[in-house]
Amino acid sequence: MIRTPIAFTDALYGLWCRAWCQVVCVHSRRLAGWLGAQQESAVCALRVDWDQLVTMLPGLVTNLESPPVADDSLVWTYGCLRELEDRHRGEVRRWSSPPTPVRVGNCRYALVPPMRHTARPRDERRVFKLAGDIGIAGTLGLDYCWVPLQDDDILDWRREAALEALLAAPRMRLGLAPCATHEAMAWDVEADAPRGRDGRVPLHCLGARDPETLWLTIESLLAAAYAEGVQVLVLPELVLDRDLLARTGDWLMRHNLPVPRLYLVVAGSRHCTDDRGFANRCTVLDQAGTVLWEQDKRSPFVIDDPGALDRLRPGCCAPAAYEPTVLGPRLIVRETAIGRLLTPICLDFIDDVLWSALGADIFLVPAMSPGLERFRLKAKDLGSRHGAASFVCNAQTAGAERYVAYLPFRKPPEPTGLPGQELFILDVDLYV
Repeated sequence: MIRTPIAFTDALYGLWCRAWCQVVCVHSRRLAGWLGAQQESAVCALRVDWDQLVTMLPGLVTNLESPPVADDSLVWTYGCLRELEDRHRGEVRRWSSPPTPVRVGNCRYALVPPMRHTARPRDERRVFKLAGDIGIAGTLGLDYCWVPLQDDDILDWRREAALEALLAAPRMRLGLAPCATHEAMAWDVEADAPRGRDGRVPLHCLGARDPETLWLTIESLLAAAYAEGVQVLVLPELVLDRDLLARTGDWLMRHNLPVPRLYLVVAGSRHCTDDRGFANRCTVLDQAGTVLWEQDKRSPFVIDDPGALDRLRPGCCAPAAYEPTVLGPRLIVRETAIGRLLTPICLDFIDDVLWSALGADIFLVPAMSPGLERFRLKAKDLGSRHGAASFVCNAQTAGAERYVAYLPFRKPPEPTGLPGQELFILDVDLYV
């Protein structure tokens, strides 16, 4: 059957969101019970053509929002949702930006298309079932979802072409480079500044104690990654200050651009100040060292251990400290040749519910944490929910856990350490 092309208008997206919220958030158990009791032919008969959908959906949504809800209204609304998903897959290019968030009542919602599961094997014997494939979610079988946003949340959702070369490759070679510890960085505690909650004082990372020595380490890691054919490289949180970031970009332009191998470098993060205020900012570079995007940290960080604070800043007498960042409302989402990429900074990966709700095919995470068990547990959660692969590169004390490399299937391979380098390499099979 040839379907007539249609346009997804703001009004139609608004109706889709309202219908989805009622079916999934309010009546999902009731609908799942009905679907489970039906023959497959009865469920297939729910399909509606586009003219029917446009005519029926406004009244169906009104009925669902005005209890009591009749079974017929719920069932046919579900049929409309299935048709909307099929049409959206066919009409909307994957690389185009998702629609502008819509408002339903007092809440804004963003439409989130399904993941591509590009790091997840197709062999069912090698994977666990995803959360959406079992229980009520599996019975409903809806692939799109509407995610609630806070009023100041901004989704910067675009296509990114930097990884197009990987379309022709059966795998991606990824490198994790925990190139420094927090002890290698200089810290400033503003003991005389106005104190925040519980007597906390502002804490800033000033950059490397010995910038030249750290640059030699980073330069060596870049050269090793290039020689080993690494295509995506991740560095840790709060290690590359403005000068080291600029040097990294220059190195990529001079040594990588003529014959590109490194296509994407998540260049850790740094403390910086601009017209938006003070931020902990992650910068992502392309093969020429050009800035592709920058993600500001969205979660607060505090140190409530006076001993840990004294180790960072000897002689500090403050009882606690906090990172005085302006928490970023913008969340960067990039659709690439190998799926959806997100680059949360440290605690954002664990605590920020929006990152989890949006999901990704691949998370690339710069971190600075004394332990990584929480990151490992979160990676498993995101793997079971979204089929996500997660890679965390950590800056911590020598001997502490340096990285997490999680692939969403049974018995995944472990990264291989490069002798003489703080570089761990993993070949990730791609299913694109």
